[in-house]
Amino acid sequence: MAESDFTTGLSVQDEVVFREMGYVFHKQIGSGSYAKVFSSEKRSGRSSIKLACKIIDAAEAPKEFTKKFLPRELDILSKVHHPNIIYIQGIFHRNGKILIFMQNAEEGDLLEYILKEQEISEKMARHWSHQMLVALQYLHTFRIAHRDIKCENVLITRRLNAKLADFGFAKFVPSSKTLSKTYCGSIAYAAPEIMKGKPYQPIVSDIWSLGVVIYVMFNKSLPFPLEKFTPKVIYKMQMTKQWKFRSKALTKYSAEAKGIVVQMLEPDVHRRPTAESLLLTEWFTVVDKGARVSLELTKYEKNALIQAEKSPVSTGEAVLNTNKFDLLELKSDPFPSENVLVPEVNAAPEEDRMVREDSQGPPKLERMDEMIDLKGVEIPPVVIEARDSIPPAAQT
Repeated sequence: MAESDFTTGLSVQDEVVFREMGYVFHKQIGSGSYAKVFSSEKRSGRSSIKLACKIIDAAEAPKEFTKKFLPRELDILSKVHHPNIIYIQGIFHRNGKILIFMQNAEEGDLLEYILKEQEISEKMARHWSHQMLVALQYLHTFRIAHRDIKCENVLITRRLNAKLADFGFAKFVPSSKTLSKTYCGSIAYAAPEIMKGKPYQPIVSDIWSLGVVIYVMFNKSLPFPLEKFTPKVIYKMQMTKQWKFRSKALTKYSAEAKGIVVQMLEPDVHRRPTAESLLLTEWFTVVDKGARVSLELTKYEKNALIQAEKSPVSTGEAVLNTNKFDLLELKSDPFPSENVLVPEVNAAPEEDRMVREDSQGPPKLERMDEMIDLKGVEIPPVVIEARDSIPPAAQT
């Protein structure tokens, strides 16, 4: 596969290296300022796994990105393991290019799905909201703030499961008193404390951003349209709760559903609920027909949490290792078998596809025998550790 025939940006030799490892690139499905995303697959014998590959050109990226945000993203991605966080198959560094092979989300991102569907049912909205909240609860348990939650960063799989993705702005937050001074993410989803331009608690701000995502699912519009108002006006509207549901959403969704959004779009950071408390509200604990839905973590999630809690912590803060940048590849199919979530007799076709991915524990990792060339870009060294081992806190 010659470079002239393909636009990955990799050399012919590098593409040969990846092909020999079983990685095959297909068409480009997305792009950014210094990254491209391709559909790809990992072949092994007669079997193959469909993936997406994000290729980051470190030479084109700002130094702050390669020295600060990228190492942080790679370190977090290599440690988190949760069924509602996009699964990472492998991370590779080759001649100035960073390649992240991840689970392919066949339905695209949540915004794409919302725009192509006439409406999102309350059952579907609750299903996705619950999955995103559980993912946030997992991250926040280990003091990780995502800091860029928006519809575009929630990916939807073929079986209509939501996967939180894009950890480019994520960071470890050692304690609840730790404030962030980086004003990142999208203005449309930014909490008022970020709009104010003062140091803020990023974990608390994540809840606001997810509240905006849920609002968009209900209304197919933003609560604070950027095209109509300046950031200063939006901040004032946020603080005075000057937003409302569209007329169709008012009648279509239950009071409990709308109440969730009201709670999450609370401008007072001291009154804004946590992911854990939201998961205990009536909307998430009762399904349409009155049956109870267990909020206990699945076996799959428990395995990840149990392994995470085994991480040695001496002073309350785990220091990130600064050895060489090891490359990891999974031994087996990274996607556990799926079981039907809540079958309903009269469920809509797309709702029949909602499933829970919980029956298998995280696959084991192996260090590659054939190491990829690590030269060519200024990236502080980090070690890719076992993905199911995540420190409860770390230096930032």
